[in-house]
Amino acid sequence: MRIIYLHGFISSPDSTKAKLFSQRLNDLGVDLIVPDLNHPSFTDLTISRVIETVEKHLPEGDSGAIIGSSMGGWAAALFARLHPERVKAMVLMAPAFNMVDLLVERFGPDQIEAWRREGVIPIDHAAYGNVQHLGHGFLEDARRWATRPFEPLCPTLILHGRRDEDVPIRLSEELAERCRNVELVAYDAGHRLDEVVDDVLERGVSFLTRDRGVDSSPDEGERST
Repeated sequence: MRIIYLHGFISSPDSTKAKLFSQRLNDLGVDLIVPDLNHPSFTDLTISRVIETVEKHLPEGDSGAIIGSSMGGWAAALFARLHPERVKAMVLMAPAFNMVDLLVERFGPDQIEAWRREGVIPIDHAAYGNVQHLGHGFLEDARRWATRPFEPLCPTLILHGRRDEDVPIRLSEELAERCRNVELVAYDAGHRLDEVVDDVLERGVSFLTRDRGVDSSPDEGERST
């Protein structure tokens, strides 16, 4: 059983949580696939491209589990809804289900219009440590995906901080309330979950390796507030 990790917006496979999950699962004999969602260019990043990346690793006739962080969490949920037969379980950390609204709120109408007019917008890329330019195609594509349902049909664990100012917890709470297969653990933490990363790791790995169709061999939750 393969497990894929989808990192967040302006993140990379070298993120702390990606490395921790990879090490812990490797200790259990499970190889974690962590694709670089910035590749081949951050400028040309789109949600569609992320979903296509997952399709390459979970093709038709195959199945596995997905760990998704922020933007990666939203993309994971979209993929799982598109291809429920391919996703056995998911762990979503601060999933950005409302990413379009968050971008519009972050930049404001003037910058959004400038983004459309100029074709790119400068972004402080945390993983690269410099300014990268993101194409307007990201927003256009995200708006199309924003009309798609993201309610997962597989067992899903959401780990989210109550003090998350980047991706407020509200939509995670609403999803957990209306979907019986979704478990939510809400922490006294911010978006990155740095304050509780050890517990995030333990809960996430336990959820995926305990009665979720993912064995702790090479080929192989609870609701809280």
